[in-house]
Amino acid sequence: MENLDREKVLHVASLAKLRIEEDEVEKYVKELKDLMDEVNRIQEVEIEDEEILISPSENRNVYKDDTVGSMLTREEILKNANKKYGSYIAVTRALND
Repeated sequence: MENLDREKVLHVASLAKLRIEEDEVEKYVKELKDLMDEVNRIQEVEIEDEEILISPSENRNVYKDDTVGSMLTREEILKNANKKYGSYIAVTRALND
């Protein structure tokens, strides 16, 4: 990208609310030019005849049937709870009033 100059770099920095020291401006001009050149190279790639890859695998909508398994008893559940309130598990409040 030939038309990237120090004013544009300073403008982009101000939009991004970045503070750039004077001695860093030329470094960023070069780095942004290199970055924009790479973006332009990517945009020049012809992909019209290529199939677009959405996923690297052919698995589509792989679901398992819901099956009922064995249930835990209330005592088995409560024995692993850190805090109990009667026959309930006590948890920390997540919402404010």
